[in-house]
Amino acid sequence: MHVTKSELTFDVLANHFHEPISTAAPKLGVCPTVLKNLCRELGLSRWPFRQIQSLTNMINKLEKLSANVDATSRQVKINPLI
Repeated sequence: MHVTKSELTFDVLANHFHEPISTAAPKLGVCPTVLKNLCRELGLSRWPFRQIQSLTNMINKLEKLSANVDATSRQVKINPLI
């Protein structure tokens, strides 16, 4: 998909935030450097993939932890490491 720079709005870019910039740039028809510069013009200091990935991992860990919480006693079941 090749688009002009004026067609690359925040909403268009937001659809690709879940991908690394090296994957998203070719899909948008631009090089990573152009995509970085466009992000800065739109007020993003950097491509948000890593932050989104970090938050997703944190959410998954918290969901896994909450699954171990006993609903009646609200105590965490701790699995031994050995």
